[in-house]
Amino acid sequence: MCCRSPEGRDRLRFREIAAAARSLETAGRYVAAANAYTIALELVGEEVPRSDEAIAGRYVWLDGEQFLVEIEHAVVDTAYRLAMLSIREHP
Repeated sequence: MCCRSPEGRDRLRFREIAAAARSLETAGRYVAAANAYTIALELVGEEVPRSDEAIAGRYVWLDGEQFLVEIEHAVVDTAYRLAMLSIREHP
């Protein structure tokens, strides 16, 4: 998912792009917002939302701190927003 890089860069990029997409959506720039949501979701891929397997054991505290839940929520919200924009543009 969005935390593939050990430093969490993908997670940060995901958040930045998703935030930009929400701003575009709010401004009524629906096609640009949908494109940005798509780019953000492409960072997710098919991986579990956590860091690389080699270092995942170091971050067991992620579950306790609700970070994984927060990341999953952000991905689901982004996918939902993209779906709603797609329906809006192509009813």
